[in-house]
Amino acid sequence: MAHASTHEFFSSLRLPAVCLRTGACASALSALVAASLLASVAQPGDALPQGGSAPASQPGAAQGEDADPMPKDAYSRGALETIREMKRLIDRTNGIAKENVAKLPAGFKPKDPPDPDATHPDDAKPCEFEFFYNGDSKGTKIVPRPYLLAIQKDGAKRTESYAESFGEIFGALFRTFYERYSKVAGLRALDTTPVPVWVFRSQGQYERWRRSGNPGPSTSTAGAFYSGTEKNNRSGFLFLWLQDPQENKSFTGDQIESIRETAWHEGTHQLMDFNSPGRGFDLTNSPWMQEGFAEYVSGYDRLLDKKQPDGWRYFFGLPQIDRVKAVMALGLEKVDHSTMDELIELKPSMREIATMSYLEFWTARATLESKVGGAEGKKASDLFSGTYSIGWALCHFLQHYEEGKYRKQFHDWLKSELNKHSGEMPGAMFEKIFGLDSDDKWSDFQLEFQEHCVSTLRPDQKKRIRRDTKLMEKYRKSFEEAVGQG
Repeated sequence: MAHASTHEFFSSLRLPAVCLRTGACASALSALVAASLLASVAQPGDALPQGGSAPASQPGAAQGEDADPMPKDAYSRGALETIREMKRLIDRTNGIAKENVAKLPAGFKPKDPPDPDATHPDDAKPCEFEFFYNGDSKGTKIVPRPYLLAIQKDGAKRTESYAESFGEIFGALFRTFYERYSKVAGLRALDTTPVPVWVFRSQGQYERWRRSGNPGPSTSTAGAFYSGTEKNNRSGFLFLWLQDPQENKSFTGDQIESIRETAWHEGTHQLMDFNSPGRGFDLTNSPWMQEGFAEYVSGYDRLLDKKQPDGWRYFFGLPQIDRVKAVMALGLEKVDHSTMDELIELKPSMREIATMSYLEFWTARATLESKVGGAEGKKASDLFSGTYSIGWALCHFLQHYEEGKYRKQFHDWLKSELNKHSGEMPGAMFEKIFGLDSDDKWSDFQLEFQEHCVSTLRPDQKKRIRRDTKLMEKYRKSFEEAVGQG
């Protein structure tokens, strides 16, 4: 048990949701968390609003800097206020970068490859963005509400086409997320408040931003990140960057599409945070639910549908091949039908992850950050990585096992998570919602989880599920049934 002062300290934290893609080592994970924690505390101008309840249907966008200074609707007014805030942040960043370059010694030559944390002579070049949102009468309809996109200029003068591409990515997430979970989780409407997203044209450009007074995770440990806020006129900032290391190349369509899964992971954090009464993560949130659910949503498939604004209908729940492999590696690789009824002791166990609090999560992070070795370091590493892999598998299990056996409880759990479990610790609330009030019930529950992983998820890692028509039809049907239940 933690002392009261420790409990109060962790409860007071507002921690950002951060994306760490599969394959990063434990030390990278810990570095990311440390950096993102710093970002949540030090991000200038950070803050976030109380949300609304159903998605606006009309798509659109515009270059907001030229909009009417006194628009009639709340979303447009909020967009203009946010753009002014973002411009001040850009000006401050460019000023700090210029000062840092001026401090370099004469004849300074940067390392090759450059150190992402070290000032580079090119940092003095201004970082410029163009803004797009749905509310400017002069703009074309390319970005759906509630988003506000800040697209870094790349010299090719194609920011509008990039805004259209990212507008489609986030619009599809928003539309599908609300279709699937609006009723069952009581989501608030966001059509009156802007949801801002920063898009950098390369990793190097984001690193330049980061080392110029804007703390955040390094591109070596994250593919994107979300930083919550306590402002009431916008959501938190979501930061994305393309993976192309060639600084002077323009965006390409393939690059933009390749970032969809990462954008949807972080975008899920953004939407969940916006639908919570308090901003950021604290002790009353569940770390596996936050990260596992974002992973679940970012696994998608789509079908052509002329009724949709972008011509596609999306479905959540596509098994993540890398996450399946990670779960199997915990001890399920050799389980077959002859041993299916034997509960395998996973390390960490599903029960440990399902009842883990953010205090335990960040304690594991601190252990990794301190580079503690031996059994203690191994346990911390397992808990941290298990939060993502087992968390994802749990979200899949609770929604798809035996045609939705636990789906109703999952909906109740999601709603409780968004409401920070009314002040109760997440582990206790999880046991209450799923009726796990004894060791025997936990054993049966974990055995069902094991069966789902081995029988349903494991086959999917042997081939790309997008090519398996029967399996995809199964997940689409499950999605439709879930929407109908809502």
